[in-house]
Formats: sequence, C-alpha cells, structure tokens
Amino acid sequence: MYTVSEITDYAFYNLPAYQIFIPETIRKIGKYSFASDRLVKLDLSKMTFDVIPDFCFHDTRSLRVLKLPQYIRTIGYKAFFKSQISHVIIPRTVEIICSKAFCKSSVLELDFSNTHIEIFNNSVFENCSLLKSITLPRDLLQINNGCFAYSAIRELSIPQTLQTIQEGAFEFMINLEKINYKIDKIREIPNKCFNGCSSLTSISLPNSIESIGNYSFASCKFEKIIFPKSLKIIGNCAFKSCSYLQEISFQGINIKKIGEECFCKSIILSKVVLSDTIEYIGSSAFKCTMVSDMIIPKSILYIGKKCFSNCRILQKIDFTSTKKLTKFEDKLFYNCNSLETIIFPENLYFVGQNVFSFTKITNIKLNLQEIDILAFADMDKVQTIDLESSSFKVLSSHCFFRCLNLNSLKIPKTIEKIQENCFKYCPISDISLRDNLIHISKYTFSYTNFEVLDFSNCSKIMKVPMFCFQGSIWLKTVILPPNLRVIKDFAFYECTNLEKIEFPRNLTSIGIGCFGNCVKLESIDMSNLNVSVLSQICLKIVQN
Repeated sequence: MYTVSEITDYAFYNLPAYQIFIPETIRKIGKYSFASDRLVKLDLSKMTFDVIPDFCFHDTRSLRVLKLPQYIRTIGYKAFFKSQISHVIIPRTVEIICSKAFCKSSVLELDFSNTHIEIFNNSVFENCSLLKSITLPRDLLQINNGCFAYSAIRELSIPQTLQTIQEGAFEFMINLEKINYKIDKIREIPNKCFNGCSSLTSISLPNSIESIGNYSFASCKFEKIIFPKSLKIIGNCAFKSCSYLQEISFQGINIKKIGEECFCKSIILSKVVLSDTIEYIGSSAFKCTMVSDMIIPKSILYIGKKCFSNCRILQKIDFTSTKKLTKFEDKLFYNCNSLETIIFPENLYFVGQNVFSFTKITNIKLNLQEIDILAFADMDKVQTIDLESSSFKVLSSHCFFRCLNLNSLKIPKTIEKIQENCFKYCPISDISLRDNLIHISKYTFSYTNFEVLDFSNCSKIMKVPMFCFQGSIWLKTVILPPNLRVIKDFAFYECTNLEKIEFPRNLTSIGIGCFGNCVKLESIDMSNLNVSVLSQICLKIVQN
C-alpha cells in the first residue's frame, strides 16, 4: 500500500467533487491544487505541511469555511485570490503572508493577534469588499503597498511596533471610520495612504511624523486636523477635496513646504494659520477654498500658480513681512471675486499671467522688472494702475486686456515695445509715450477709448503694423512718429471719429484699407510726401 506525501500542482483543479478527504501523510501541496469552483468541504487541520502555496484556493466559489494546518508558516501569493471562503482560522505559527494572498476574496473577518508576522505584503487584503474586521499581529513592523486598499474594514487598530507604512496601504477604504494607534516610530505618511477614505472623520498623527505624502488624506471626512510639531513637508494633493475640513493651523509647526493642490477643493476650509517657517506653497494649494483672509509669513520664498484662485470670499491678503517673495505666478488670485486688498511684497519684481483677473481690486501701484502676457488682463474693477517706477521694457500681449473700468494708467519710462492687444477694450483715454519706444504691434491700440495719441517723441518707430488702431471709435487725432516709413494694411480701419492725421516726411508706404470706414476723415494731405507705395484701395475706401 502506497503512502501519499504530496499533492502536486493543479491536482484537483476544477475537479467536479464536493468533498475531498486528505490523508494526514501529506507533507506538501502544489499550486492551484484546490482551485475548484465545486469544492464545498475540506479539512486540513490535521495536516503537517507548513506552506499554503501560490493560488492554492484561487477562485474557489463554493468553499465557505476552512481550517488551516496548525503548523502553517507561509501563505503564498494569491493563495485565496477571488476565493468565496468567508471564514479562515489563522494558526499562530504563520510568519509570512505573500502579496495578494486574500485579494478579492470574500473573507469576513481575520484574526492575526497570536501570530508573529512582521510584514503585511503588497495588496494582501486589497478589494476584500466583505472584510469587516481584522486584528493585526502584535509584532507587525511593516504594512506594504495597497495592503488594505478597497477593503470594507470599519475600524483598525495599529500595534505600537509598526515602523513603516507604504504607498496606498489604506487607500479607498470607504467604510473606515476610525483608526487607532499609539506609534512613535513612523516618520512618513506615504503617498495615497488614506486616499479616498471618505468615512474617516478624525486621525491623530504621530509626534514623529516629518512628512505627509501626495494624496495621503485626499477626500477624507476630517473637520479639523492637528499637525505634530515635527512636520516639515506636506505633499501634493495631501488633503485635496476634504470637503468637511473647516480649519487648519500650522502655528508652532516647523513645516517648510505645502505641496501642489494640497488643500484644493476643500470647499468649506475657512481658516488657515501659517507658521513663520513655511518657505514653499505649491500651485493651487488653497484653490477653491472659503478662506476670507490670510497673512503670509516672512519666511515665504515661493507661492505657485493658481494658489488662491477661485477663493471666492477671500477679501484681503497681507504680504507685509514677506521680503523674500519676488514673483506672483500665473493666476495666483484668478477669480477671487471678493478680493479688494493686497498688501504687496516689498521686493516683488515679476507678475505672471492673469494674476489679478476677476478680482475687486481697484488700485495697483507696483515697481516691477518683468511681466508676462495677460499680466493685468480682465481686472474688470481696476481703475488706476501705476507702473511708472518699474523697469521692464516690454508691455506684453493682452497686458491690460478688458480692464473695463481702467481710467488711469502710468506705464514705465523704460518701455521699448508694446505687444499686440495690449490695451484692447480698455477705456483709458490718455497715455504718455516716450522716445525709447521702438516697436508697436498689430491690434496694440485697437478698440480703446483714446481720443488723442501722440507719437511725436517716438523717433525710433518706423512702422505702424496691421490693425494697430482698428475699431478705436473715440480716436480723433493721431500724431505719427517723425521717422515713420510704413503704415500697414487696415491700420486705422473703422476709426470712425478720426478727423485729423498728419504724415511725416519719410513715409513711403500706406497699406490696403488703411483708413477704411474712417467716415469723419474728410481729407488727407500727402503733398509733402514721396510715397512710393500707396494702395488705391486705401484711397477709394476713404473717398466712399
């Protein structure tokens, strides 16, 4: 009579048997050995083998209760993957659980309290959508990537021995309401650690924590969170979409960096107190929050683009003590509809795109070295802008575009170039143009409210480009640059109030439709000109 000591790989794979009797002589079982969708009864409690191999109970759909051998040390990779087993009794001898061991299984509860497991590997309990309760090993040191992600656990107690938590360990545990731990060895909350735990209402961060990773607590249900003094860095999107978070304070915290979108879309966050150690605040960090005012500490070196955009009740922000901040990045205060007051940093030298668009700011006075396109565009409430003491040389494209109430503008004395659409749809009626102006662009003065434009001091301008003054219906008089040589096509098209224009002696070319629909321009004196190129279309349109 033979003694059976081993069950090989796939031995009972998809076997149409409801019950299998296993002899006590078995010392080893193979991969997929019991992966059968019909198996209902199986008792391994008296076996002496010490490894549940990879895929052993993979996709078992009828087996509900299982007693493991009492000397098991290792549970293999995907051993219970997609298994419908609801109850598994874990022997105290278990030391290793491989990745995805219970992943997507139907187990209801697990107790590892008497084991000496030190590491829970990647995704061990991931997508255990019925797992309501688990007791962790008392000697647990490490929880790996995605270990409990998408599981149904409501409460979790972490042992004091824990030293490391890896990325996404508790991600999208949407039923998790409470997590208990008293640990002081963890330095980092990793990326996505509690991301999407939408029922988690509170958490006490260990005093040892120095960094909070990207998306660590995104979409959690916190109303308030207390940060440990040891905290130095908060990663990108760490508290994004925490829609119940009302206040945060970094007072007394040694934090250096708040990452991009850190509190973005935390839609009722109304109170923020920054510490005097913060140096970096990332892009969109406080976007779409309910903060009404903020004092920026003197330690700040950088604030990213869109940081405060769409903060619709932000009324005042104070940079008084900020000496090191030199740039306002793109859309920094974009669509802050209630923002009336900015106390600017003393050493601000750069303004990016759409920084102040759709705010309630009425007056601006700045000393800048550089501006980007659209720098002051869509400031629909601004009335005065004073940049006279600035030193930049280019008024960028769309710089004052649609400043619908702007009635006073002082530009730097250093301006050499004015780019396209710079003043488009601005109601300003007067501007000083100086002798260092070299270049104007197409549409530069189009659709503006200027009545008189005097270029008599601009001796370096040789060309008026296409559409430069198009649609400026209030324009009556233009004094052209003294050394002008070329007026391009449609330059003064539809300047319907233009009455007088004097041409400089050096003018040699006038383009197509240049004075088209200038209905009040009754005569043009070209008697002193030596014009080599004069478009007949230009003359006909004026005559008609």
